[in-house]
Amino acid sequence: MKGIILSAGYGKRMQPLTNYIQKTMLPLADGKPIIHHIMDAFVTNGLEPIVAISRENYGQQVQHYCGTAFHNKIKYSMEDQPRGTAGAILNAKPLLEGEKDFLIWYGDTVANINIPRMINQHCREKNTITLCG
Repeated sequence: MKGIILSAGYGKRMQPLTNYIQKTMLPLADGKPIIHHIMDAFVTNGLEPIVAISRENYGQQVQHYCGTAFHNKIKYSMEDQPRGTAGAILNAKPLLEGEKDFLIWYGDTVANINIPRMINQHCREKNTITLCG
């Protein structure tokens, strides 16, 4: 299964922290950026990560960090400018070829979620959409 990490927003509500750094690149207490923790969860749980980034909004920071930290385990869906959640997902559609189900995760969200349990429930119930909050 593939997972999309949405990482193209401007981070306006997190200014001035996001004036020079993409919000998913903000470090947590351990010094690693938010996206590192999400990528760890994806890779650990067998998800193939796709990161939706914007060239306009520090996308190169995310691409450089993830390329160094996670090597070949990641694909990118590039947008010229952020187009919102639906736009980012639609833009990533070619990278989801052949996938019936996929996971979407907001790149500025850190949560302790049992991903395999959520995926199993989604598949078992034959849901169209499963939300976790």
